[in-house]
Amino acid sequence: MAQDPKKKKVVKSLFDDHKVEKSDWAAFVEQVKENPALYAGAAVFIVVCFLLGVLYRGHSLSAKRELLTQYAEAQKEYEPAKLVAALEPLADGRGEIHAEITYMLGEAALRASEYDKAKQAFEKVRSQFPDSENVADAVEGLGFVAEQQNDPDAAIAYYREVSTKWPKSFAARKQSLNIGRVEEARGRFKEAMDAYKEVSLSFAGSHAASDAQAAIDRLAKEHPELAPPPAPAEAAPAEGAPAAGETPTDVPKLNLTVPVSPTPEAPAASTEAEMPAEPAPAAPAAETPPAADSAAAPAAEQTPPPAQ
Repeated sequence: MAQDPKKKKVVKSLFDDHKVEKSDWAAFVEQVKENPALYAGAAVFIVVCFLLGVLYRGHSLSAKRELLTQYAEAQKEYEPAKLVAALEPLADGRGEIHAEITYMLGEAALRASEYDKAKQAFEKVRSQFPDSENVADAVEGLGFVAEQQNDPDAAIAYYREVSTKWPKSFAARKQSLNIGRVEEARGRFKEAMDAYKEVSLSFAGSHAASDAQAAIDRLAKEHPELAPPPAPAEAAPAEGAPAAGETPTDVPKLNLTVPVSPTPEAPAASTEAEMPAEPAPAAPAAETPPAADSAAAPAAEQTPPPAQ
């Protein structure tokens, strides 16, 4: 039977069994069209968060700037008590600047003899800001407070803590000096001398070493039994002799060659003949007779010889 020419021939494609995947962007656009309210709300939320972040950052910068301004104004107070009152409201915070303000509050309270406030401020720096650059100085401040409150054992414990936990800090250089001061104050002079010597040897050339040496000299004068024994004195060189270690330059060289005496031999037979005879002793000169009387002498001369 012949085919109907009106019917179209259907050609089966290889892609009829597979759906053409749409791109991710096209799918996203389609979902936005299907849920416009949901995506509009998400976009608004993102924009609001961004704006809030910008506002918060701006507010933080402004607050920090204001805090620094107030901190600078507070430091103009030279009286410790007024400085404490100006710094107390600024020390409430967790930033690094608050660690510095809290430490300065403790220093001001210590100078104002408000030891409880000073201890509270230093303890806050120690506990809440363990990574601050002011923590070693704050622990040293706790030692100062303990000294003022007549607790030498606690003071020495704080000073040793600084040396142990922060050995490379600048504050560590002064702790043996602080320990020596505490030991000297309670009459333990040997321990004080040992502490001062440790500073003088470990940090030679520093201001702490100079202060330690002055304390050593003072203790040695007040307590001679603690002074080191004097070094043995060297004998003084003779006058004109060169000092020890010096090489004389103007001393003439001496001929130190020792002459060797010849071996004695038996004398030859003709030795006595060859030797010159000893000269005979000279005869004594004849004594000159005493001169005649000066008056008779001319008479003798005028007497003529006798006639023949």
